Amino acid sequence: GPEVGYHDDLESYFCERIKRNLHLVIVFDISSPNFTYIVNENPSLSHHCSIIQLDNLSLESMYEIPMLCFQSLAPDLHCFFSSKSLPSLLVKLFSSVSEFIQSPNSFLVYLRIFSKLYLQQISLTEDQLVRLNVGICKIGEASQNVSSLRSQAAYQQNLLSAKQKEAFLSLQLITESMEKASGKKIEMETLSHSQIEERHKLENRKRSIESKLADIMPLVEQSRNSVSSIKPESIAELRALRAPPDVIRDILEGMLRLMNVQDTSWNNMKSFLSRRGIKDDICHFNVRSISIKVRSAVEEFIESKKHSFDPAVAKRASVAAAPLANWIISTLRYSSVLESIQPLEDERLHLSNNLNISEKKIEKLSVALFDLDREVSSLKGRFEQYTDEAAKLKLDVYKTQNLLNSAENLVHKLDLERVRWTDKQVSLETKKIHLLSRSLLSASYVSFLGDVEEPERLSMINNWRSIIDFQEDFSILSFLSDENQHLTWRHQGLLFDDLSIGNAIILQNTNLSPLIIDPNGNASYWLQNHLNGKKKMEVVY
Repeated sequence: GPEVGYHDDLESYFCERIKRNLHLVIVFDISSPNFTYIVNENPSLSHHCSIIQLDNLSLESMYEIPMLCFQSLAPDLHCFFSSKSLPSLLVKLFSSVSEFIQSPNSFLVYLRIFSKLYLQQISLTEDQLVRLNVGICKIGEASQNVSSLRSQAAYQQNLLSAKQKEAFLSLQLITESMEKASGKKIEMETLSHSQIEERHKLENRKRSIESKLADIMPLVEQSRNSVSSIKPESIAELRALRAPPDVIRDILEGMLRLMNVQDTSWNNMKSFLSRRGIKDDICHFNVRSISIKVRSAVEEFIESKKHSFDPAVAKRASVAAAPLANWIISTLRYSSVLESIQPLEDERLHLSNNLNISEKKIEKLSVALFDLDREVSSLKGRFEQYTDEAAKLKLDVYKTQNLLNSAENLVHKLDLERVRWTDKQVSLETKKIHLLSRSLLSASYVSFLGDVEEPERLSMINNWRSIIDFQEDFSILSFLSDENQHLTWRHQGLLFDDLSIGNAIILQNTNLSPLIIDPNGNASYWLQNHLNGKKKMEVVY
């Protein structure tokens, strides 16, 4: 406080700051019975506040208030309520009643009642239309179901014929498949016998080939082992010769010519001997690569140089020469034997190929037989299935026909109900079109006619009809209540006349706590039964 030049106590300083910086607007309804009491109990309102008294709303405010009211009361329908014609109608209807009740609060209550009634009725109408549409659709579905039953009965009859035909075809297919299986079995037996004979021939050819090779193969193996046992020093000695003896030259030339090497010069011979793994190349030489022409030429060469290929002569010439000469001779003999057994080899290969082909055919036939057996089994099962289905279909046709007769009788009765529901639907659509006008009249009735006698009520309603240009034959009592409610109210003690029913409707829909003048006690008796302790009611005598 002292910092800003204020020297009283802290509480006074706080109150002074509130008065200066906090501004409140308090709105009172002067027609409220509590207004005088509130003002007397709070003298500061008159001593420290600026008072602005507003008995009536301006026309501009009355046009704006509905928009603000509907925005808070019915935001989903605010766009619809914001139509320029609606505020005008509301203001005209409100202005048509006695000035005594034209207070701002009465206008707000009127707007709330209108909003509530409209939303209730539009919701009720939409709900009834939905239920009617569902009911009409269900009747349509029932008619479609009857048509479906007719089609189903015809379909089942056709299906029965088809199943019988399929059963007959399945029986034919079973017979054909069994005949095919029998033919496959005969073919398999023929191939099996043929295989036995060809295997016997193949074994004979193998034995012939092995007997022809039995004499030569030991010699070939011996010559290869001799070549393998040649020491590297012996081969090196041969390479070191500048002018080799004729024996060595003839043996090496025979070897090169046997291997189909055309260059038989000494330099090429030394190069051949210098190759790494020369002994392995000689031992694993492919004898089958020797052609008849090469073999004949080498044989003639050896014959002409017979002396050089003599084992004793070759051994005296060099330790390595004798094994090489022996290998050349045994290789030539092995090549001759291979040529002589080539027809047997070809025949053996042919027999082996035939056996493979036969085995594949037998394998295919086995698979085909398995498939045929499975197919026959499937066809038998299908035949039994078709027979069972045909028996069931006969029973289904009988049941469907009985159901169809019952359904046709029911749909005939429902058609009459559908006509009544369609008329009701048209009536509700018409009601929906005029719902705004009906809600305006009903809200005006509830808001302004509670203390008006019946003749004057009819006069004011007719006046309101002219204001909103609505001359449709319309009953507010039927719009805001139904016969079931009327019967309930009558059972609770309400007099069964239009004025009493109208007053009950007003009590049901008003937002205010009404003052009821009831000299006969009829209204009090009804209210006590109707409310049944749910709301407070005060009776003053």
